Amino acid sequence: MKVLVITATKGRHSCLERSVGMFLKQTYKNSVQLIYNNSCHFQRLNSNIPLDRVILINNCIDLQEKKPYTTLGAIYRDILTFLPKDVDIICHFDDDDLFLPTHIEEGVKGLINSGKMAYKPKKSYFLSGERISLLENTLEPSIFIKKEALIKYGYSLTTSDQHLLWVDGLLRDEEITSNSKGKPTLIYTWGRDSIFKTSGNSRSSENFNNYENFSKDEGDGIITPWSEAAVDKLFKALKLG
Repeated sequence: MKVLVITATKGRHSCLERSVGMFLKQTYKNSVQLIYNNSCHFQRLNSNIPLDRVILINNCIDLQEKKPYTTLGAIYRDILTFLPKDVDIICHFDDDDLFLPTHIEEGVKGLINSGKMAYKPKKSYFLSGERISLLENTLEPSIFIKKEALIKYGYSLTTSDQHLLWVDGLLRDEEITSNSKGKPTLIYTWGRDSIFKTSGNSRSSENFNNYENFSKDEGDGIITPWSEAAVDKLFKALKLG
């Protein structure tokens, strides 16, 4: 089964390079990373990145409204128009989170064994500052969902709770398994890398504007992934590698 990991990104060049490095380090190779750069400062891929593994789309204009994006939900809605036809499973590979090399492998295994449209391990790692713990939470980046289900339910056209529509749909239809024996492979980060979290003040009407104002790292405009050694060093420092 082929997996697509979605990385919506804007003004987080350093985090994005780390994300691509973690993706290329994944043990499950029948997978593709779709980077949707919604900044008007376009990026390009380093020439060493295999084009059959990483897709880069630069677009800062809402495809329906024909004007700059105003919500994260609209960004994710538009991403659905770029899904490769041969993809079976989707997960969200957020640029500010960390993913162990077995993340996709364990997710595919869990989804197949579940017999449902979506799967997640019951717990994931939560990294705050230098403190790491296990947390039982929805944590959307830990969920693996079949492509047809994500298309069916879609995204909320909001900011911070844009994933609510498809998550609630899965729960309502009892099509998601939360497995207590599932191995945690997502490390959800909080308070690191000076990254603005829209979920930190989800009720604010200025949430999307704040997300834009705090996302100004455009780097050199060339996405150069972290090396395998750098990824290994990161997880060893967290005592997870």
